[in-house]
Parts: sequence; C-alpha cells; structure tokens
Amino acid sequence: MKKETQYLIGLFIAIIIFSKIIFYKESAGTILQLILSLFYLLILPAFAWLYYWHKELSFMHRFIISFAASLAIVGIESYYLGLLGLDLKTYAYFVPALMIISGYLFNLKWNK
Repeated sequence: MKKETQYLIGLFIAIIIFSKIIFYKESAGTILQLILSLFYLLILPAFAWLYYWHKELSFMHRFIISFAASLAIVGIESYYLGLLGLDLKTYAYFVPALMIISGYLFNLKWNK
C-alpha cells in the first residue's frame, strides 16, 4: 500500500506539472485546487475500493478504472441523495470521503 501511495503522489505531481504547462496563464493555486478536487471526487473513492484487486490489476489499470467507477458511483449516490432533498453543498464533501473510508476499512478486513 505504501508503494501505491507513492505512485499516486507521483502521478498527482505529474498531472499538476502537465496542467501548469497547458494552463500557463492560471495561477498555481487555481491549478492545485482543480487537480485536488478532481482526485478527491473522481479518483480516490473507487481507487480505495479497487485496492482489493491489487494482485490481479496493475496500478495504471486500477487508476483508469477508478476514474470511471468513481464518476459513476459518486454521480449515482449524489443523484439519489438529491432526490432525498439533501443539499449539494453537504454531500459533495461527504460522499467521496465516505467511499474512501469505507474502501480503506474494507481492505483492512478482507485484504490480508
């Protein structure tokens, strides 16, 4: 798991550098905020759950799958929470955090 964290941090830094090159007129703070929010909403929730298959799938496979899976799961959960009447400001922070924590706890229990 430590190696995976190093890969994620390295990929995060590489994406920040690449984004700064593309959006050279934007400030570094704006780019950092954008990439942090993308990682928080679209990568980390499903990546935490996909660690269960770390022996079968490589890091890049899990990273790519986590993007699509997080997009789908967070979107569906947000839709149904919106139908229940919860405000977007509330669940935009809690849904990804809940998925990350539950994925981590799932892996502690089942991935020994």
